[in-house]
Amino acid sequence: RFQLQEASAFVLSLFEPCAQRYQQLLSMAPPVSADAEAQLCECEGELAWLVYIIGTVLGSHLTPSSNSDAQQLVDAELTAIVLRLLSLLDQPANVQKRRAHRSNQHLELALIFFMQQFRKVYVGDQATTSSKVYAVLQERLALADHMAVLSVLVRKIVTNLKLRSEWRDITEKTLALLADLAGGYSSGKMLLKLEGIHFILANHTSSEFPFLEVSANSRLRTTFYATLCKLLFSDDHALKFKQFIA
Repeated sequence: RFQLQEASAFVLSLFEPCAQRYQQLLSMAPPVSADAEAQLCECEGELAWLVYIIGTVLGSHLTPSSNSDAQQLVDAELTAIVLRLLSLLDQPANVQKRRAHRSNQHLELALIFFMQQFRKVYVGDQATTSSKVYAVLQERLALADHMAVLSVLVRKIVTNLKLRSEWRDITEKTLALLADLAGGYSSGKMLLKLEGIHFILANHTSSEFPFLEVSANSRLRTTFYATLCKLLFSDDHALKFKQFIA
């Protein structure tokens, strides 16, 4: 009854021109004029709303099998444009340019919301790796399979924890996403196969993740290490735990 396919097509028609304009503005050489700065903030605000809408569309499905093949294809197109934007935002130069702006933080929070909704439907125990979403993502973004898509989500988590640690709300929601991924039986097992997770387990100190040294983040530190321990204890190799605490 929600006419999701029609709504999704309309969102796509709004998203792509805005994302293209945003990319053009980001590529401008400094110094950036006040007008261009205002346009960047405006684009980030518009993109944040659209990403929230896309996340809501994806999250409206209980499982991949509860929606039609046609809707899965629409979900895939929506996911592709968001992941393309995610890649643009996480380029180190763009992080440095924009992370101090509140409009950029709103966009980052929208992206985390989207990833949570994607996780609920297309990652984990209820998901199926044969979903048409993954076939389209392979075609659009050269992401070979569900593990490649999961690796993109993990890289985003690492980037947020390394480069956006001064914003507590982003750190908190990023850690919640990591905890939810680790909490699923199948998704937790899949995480242990990813290079990004091995990096976190091998470099879990404040030198890599600055949020750990902020005294106000004591609860976030607890969440972080509880999640890492959950991953370690789900592995059968005791050696990894010994290396972790060494």
